[in-house]
Amino acid sequence: MFFKIEPSGTCERKGLVQVRLDFILDEGDYGYEKCRVEVPERALTEKEQSDTDLAEKVPTVTVSAPFHVHFIYVSPTVTDKEILDIGERFLKEAYGHWREDRIPPLVNAPITLPNRTQARVTSCLNRVDAIKVAVAADLMERKV
Repeated sequence: MFFKIEPSGTCERKGLVQVRLDFILDEGDYGYEKCRVEVPERALTEKEQSDTDLAEKVPTVTVSAPFHVHFIYVSPTVTDKEILDIGERFLKEAYGHWREDRIPPLVNAPITLPNRTQARVTSCLNRVDAIKVAVAADLMERKV
């Protein structure tokens, strides 16, 4: 099993950096087949989106969907290693519940929201950009 950061869910939120973690199973992990889904090989055209019969003709591929998605909220000064360590801890906890056929009831530690100044927002946005660059370079996922 492993987790990766999903850039579409990584952003500035209320003066913090929101990071989306997708928890994904490897072949051989409990419940692997439950997370296998068929998706179109490519984006559907407008015509295909409006015509179900036409859309069904688009070739599909089988991919692994996350067994759980979790969001964390961190300071813009957080390091990549700290994010990966947090993700690993939540992945292990989530998988423990998954193996028992339970929905992972993951809860972040309570936080006090910071004063959302323009400087703080800019710092968060810069960190978000850095995370997305690291994700694009395949540096922000961890296998457990």
